[in-house]
Amino acid sequence: MAYDTDPQSPLPWKDWTVFRGTDCASDGELRGDQRVFRAYFNRRVDPVNFFLEYEASIAPEAAAGTFSDLSCHLGPVQFSLGSNRNTFTGIRGPGKGRNPDTAPLIEPGKSHRVALTVAGRDCRMQVDGREAGGLLLDQPLEDCPLEFYCWCGPCQFHVVGLRTGGRLPPLSGAPWIAEKERLHNMQQSIEWIEHKGKFLHECSLPGEGRDLGVYPAHPNGIQLSRDRFLIIYSTRASRGDDDEKSGVYQLREGSFDGRVLKEGWICRTQDDWEPLGDGKRYVRQHGHLTVFGVPKGAIIQGRRQPHENLFAVLWRVEARWIDPQTGFMAYVQEHPELTESTRGVEWMQFRLNESGDDIEILQPPTRLRQTGYSEGPAFCRHESAASMVANFAPPVPHNAEASEWVHANTIYVPGARGTTDHQSIKVHTEGAVVPLRFRYDQATHRYQWVETGEPFGGLGQGLFEGSIARDKSGWIIMARRVQGDAVAFGRVDDLFGPKVPMQLAQDQRNGAPTVLFMCPDGILRRTGGLPGVSPYHLERNPLYIMDIHPDRGFAYSNPRVIFDANRAGVPIPTTPIVDFGKVLPHAGGRSQTILHRLRSPMLSDPRRPQYKLTPPEVEASGIYGAKIHYREPWPGAWEF
Repeated sequence: MAYDTDPQSPLPWKDWTVFRGTDCASDGELRGDQRVFRAYFNRRVDPVNFFLEYEASIAPEAAAGTFSDLSCHLGPVQFSLGSNRNTFTGIRGPGKGRNPDTAPLIEPGKSHRVALTVAGRDCRMQVDGREAGGLLLDQPLEDCPLEFYCWCGPCQFHVVGLRTGGRLPPLSGAPWIAEKERLHNMQQSIEWIEHKGKFLHECSLPGEGRDLGVYPAHPNGIQLSRDRFLIIYSTRASRGDDDEKSGVYQLREGSFDGRVLKEGWICRTQDDWEPLGDGKRYVRQHGHLTVFGVPKGAIIQGRRQPHENLFAVLWRVEARWIDPQTGFMAYVQEHPELTESTRGVEWMQFRLNESGDDIEILQPPTRLRQTGYSEGPAFCRHESAASMVANFAPPVPHNAEASEWVHANTIYVPGARGTTDHQSIKVHTEGAVVPLRFRYDQATHRYQWVETGEPFGGLGQGLFEGSIARDKSGWIIMARRVQGDAVAFGRVDDLFGPKVPMQLAQDQRNGAPTVLFMCPDGILRRTGGLPGVSPYHLERNPLYIMDIHPDRGFAYSNPRVIFDANRAGVPIPTTPIVDFGKVLPHAGGRSQTILHRLRSPMLSDPRRPQYKLTPPEVEASGIYGAKIHYREPWPGAWEF
């Protein structure tokens, strides 16, 4: 295959999307069987200044049967060779044709050379050096696709030369590319999403039960061994906005939805916290728990690793003030100095005990600080950062042995947008998402935070709630951007190299938590809202999972509903909130667990008596579960 204008493709066949019948070919060869054959050029051509020469043939065994077309279509113009069951050769299209009566037809076994020219409105065609058709267009062609076509017969096409005005830029998206992705996912990916109802209704630990108006929220999970699984979550009440309380774990047998063996504390709230030493008491909040580590007994690169059965869980911590007169929590923007001075990230390290019936704490909860910054106001190499928040996406392995892990947290740098407004801490305008690297230290048998990268997209971009995933092209970063409720993506080979450029994803407006995952079928997906797709035009109902395509400008496709609160009849009349969708690590097989939160937006704020939280709304709130059902089984995240 040759191009007079370099299409900048390492393998020319990658410039074509090939369909044989209703199947999308994976080999990319420009050949067909007895089914309809279509091959679309994935680059933009100039249809007003265009020349294409190709060789095409029908296999000799087709002579005894039906065969038709070694044709090429340029938008509405059909350059036909042997069309209508090998009875017509010429040009058809919107204009005046001048096709000869004696144009050549297809001879099975013969390689025909076809030359096509478009110059303004004038279209011409030659077959084997003979004039084979002409067409004077009613008006010049506009941007249109280039396609090879065979209606029936074992065909073969080969591009000899292609000239077009200017360069041949790749198409970022086209109907046939979308169809290719749709067929790929129909054949090899998700079959359906099954919602399983409420997964976790109540925490069993003292002081965190339904009798006190507390319910589970913010789930995550990890596999601890071949048959032990850990669910972690926050407890939440309704004394104010984001009234997050304690961190809790459940050890389960056999699977994420298996029998609960043990429930216990990770971090515990208190209403008499004195973080400032000024005699004033505040609520100690914990939220956004994530966890990482290698399961006990896992085999990596053919052997067990010294860092197996060592896990770390991270969460955000913050002080909030409750008005003793009303019992209601003040909003963050009412006490920005409190947020600025107490917000941070804590972590704890643990292992599965020998009997497999509980976890054993190895490092109690402590503030997360980068190695070398254990003292003083600076907690990482970005010494101007005033605070940090743990994001929702779990860390992912950074190297093959999984002795290093990477995480994306949000740091806040005052003045990053040229303002000292304390309220900016609440609305995230001074947020920046940075990568954190954790490394196993064999001497202490603990993970350490050893490196912090440059802010994705730079400071002052208002990015927060970041995720990191890895595909065959490198590291993929996703974050929310406060301006426009946008979703931003970036791709880089080295997370800890120079600044990573971020680009906003088109048609993915999202004002709700969103998390990026690499699924076991090799497809990158995110969970979150799609207000432009939601039948209610809401950002947090339904909750969707959608495919993300880094090679198409991070476009999304195949949005599937995880949970639609309205269709489920949830008794929350005012915009139910369905969010924090987490795809838990795959443990092998055809199904994978998703957990998410459901709550009411009402808080019974004494300053807004018209908005009253009702008992049915409290009862409906909690953690809900769903299952991804794949069309075929996939290996688990870990081998045992």
